[in-house]
Amino acid sequence: MNNDLASYICFVHKCNSLLIRNFELHQVVKKIDLSCRIFHMEMAPGSAPYVHLITETNDIMMIDFVNDSNRNEVHTMHEQVKTLKVCPNGRYLLTAGIKGDIAVWSVRRARADL
Repeated sequence: MNNDLASYICFVHKCNSLLIRNFELHQVVKKIDLSCRIFHMEMAPGSAPYVHLITETNDIMMIDFVNDSNRNEVHTMHEQVKTLKVCPNGRYLLTAGIKGDIAVWSVRRARADL
């Protein structure tokens, strides 16, 4: 029998944190504090431990939720970002603004040994 506990990552709109909750224990097992509130969240596909976020400041953040100090942030050119979608292969992000503007972003992960 597998003793691993199933966890999921979530956020609360009025909170500046990502929360990793445990299904079986019904409690938060890890909290990742951020400098601003989260508007939208998408997970990286497959087994990659990355989450992509849109913040209230129209920034895209990429956070490694296993090592939360490993993160990247870029400001978008949208007046207000409405949505974020991750390509099935994880190499591109698509963002859309409230005026119908669309941007495609290339995702590059920094190597830890550099």
